[in-house]
Amino acid sequence: MSPDTARVAVVAVVAGADEATGREIARQLAGHGLVVYLGAPDTERGRTAASELRARGADVRFLHLDVTDEASAEFAAMRLDAEVGRLHVLVNHAGSARPPGAPGGTRAGQARRAYESRVLGGTGGARVPGTSAIPDIELTIP
Repeated sequence: MSPDTARVAVVAVVAGADEATGREIARQLAGHGLVVYLGAPDTERGRTAASELRARGADVRFLHLDVTDEASAEFAAMRLDAEVGRLHVLVNHAGSARPPGAPGGTRAGQARRAYESRVLGGTGGARVPGTSAIPDIELTIP
């Protein structure tokens, strides 16, 4: 296959994919043939989730990513740029609709950062160049 006819992999990042919903989104996207970067702030849980999905044949790669931390988002963007040079799909904060920690123990700053990352789109500065059309995909979340 020549470079002109080679199919370019569709790349997705699922932030919060160490949680049940995010993990399921990552699994289904990988099932559609996408290369999925499983974004998670907790390295151990993220690596475990990525390993479980890879064991099922998915092309899933762990990506340390805390969407509330600009340095983490910048580092993740640099890694994506270096490894694949593009990002086609971003599922931001797929794992949870609540701030981290127990509801009664959530501090105002945590709640504000969680709100900003979910509603305002994260820290804002990190960008990966090179986007293109993606296939139509329908996901079913149980």
